Amino acid sequence: MSRRVELREYLLSRTALAEVLEAVVKKYHDRNGVSGSVRLSSDEQVTALRRLGCRRLGSGRLHLDDLENALRASPFQCGVVDALEAWSGRPPTTRAGVRGAADAAWACFAERLTGGRSEREGDPVAIWLAEDERYVRGEWERGGENVGRDLLRVADAGRALRPEHDARPLAVFANEVAKDPHALDLDRPARRFFDRLLLALFADAEVALPLRAEGREALLAAAGLAPDDISSDVVVANLEGEGAIPMAMRATGLPLTLPLMTVNALGPVRARFGVAWVVENPPVFRILLGSLADVPPGQRPTLVCTAGQLSVAARKLLDVLVGGGATLRYSGDFDPGGLKIARGLVRRYGEAVRLWRMDAESHARAVQPNAPKPPPGSLRTLRAAFPELCAAVEEHGVAYQESLEEGLVADVLAETDPDRPERAGFM
Repeated sequence: MSRRVELREYLLSRTALAEVLEAVVKKYHDRNGVSGSVRLSSDEQVTALRRLGCRRLGSGRLHLDDLENALRASPFQCGVVDALEAWSGRPPTTRAGVRGAADAAWACFAERLTGGRSEREGDPVAIWLAEDERYVRGEWERGGENVGRDLLRVADAGRALRPEHDARPLAVFANEVAKDPHALDLDRPARRFFDRLLLALFADAEVALPLRAEGREALLAAAGLAPDDISSDVVVANLEGEGAIPMAMRATGLPLTLPLMTVNALGPVRARFGVAWVVENPPVFRILLGSLADVPPGQRPTLVCTAGQLSVAARKLLDVLVGGGATLRYSGDFDPGGLKIARGLVRRYGEAVRLWRMDAESHARAVQPNAPKPPPGSLRTLRAAFPELCAAVEEHGVAYQESLEEGLVADVLAETDPDRPERAGFM
């Protein structure tokens, strides 16, 4: 039987030593070698160590150099490192060794990412790593093989960018570089890395973290790519302007669902009477639209439906309307989602936004008996913006704007009165 096998059997048979050896493994790791001491917690541990040959145990501590000397003088003729490996079945590690191995592994992967090219050579991935290596390495170390695949995919995408060419749809570009048109969709992990690569490559786009929809769009434009400008849309009725779309609305009185592509191509449009009535829910939009059936098309106020949180198309349209001097009258649900939309509009457009039947009094009229309460903590970040309303929702429950249908319709119909002295100025 070899000395190593004998040593392993000896150490495993001394159950009192298990806790001591675990502490020695940790101390060896933290001290990067055989140094320091560990605390002993029982007479059995002291007895087992004395039998092994350790002498300096009077302080209730085991000094690792004492253990080293005892092991070398024992029949096993080995040191602490050999003993720990025999006991645990694997070599003990040191902090410096682990760090060195991690550094070597990262250096190898970074070499794969850059293909050996440097920042001075203009390699886009090397440029990215020069600015963002700490983040990229951290994500790679935490995410392992899956993140590694995403990073390599983004590296390929970075080298395939052609910002000087006509803009390519992002999905087409993703299919070219990854054989998957959805590889760089917002819900894919690779998109996070791709956005950060673009931030490093196109600093002149003046986009900063945290990224929002407009920032991502600006980065894509700088990179010669185009966002999905079809699936992002907004519903609108009764725009004012000279283009084909406002004229079609005026002629038919019908609303249109406008994709981002169309919003970007609208040209100068305005909100009729200087007010855009913005609602969150499609059913409410339909009720308001129906209430205008007997009003001449040229006298119908501008209505906008966000269908929940604002899409890029909705923001772009409201940007245009506010830029043309419009006031936005927003009405939404009395729940975390509706209040978040309201807060976002106020933050973005400031005094150009006037909340419409969104106060504690309106909530009291809309809330139903035994209304569900909002999830705990869901209104915490909204209290600063709407203290009274959040308190009412937390106490009495959520409510929905459909319960205010009559008042909403009355407000919009009042806007159609040609004798109204200040169409935009009530409530």
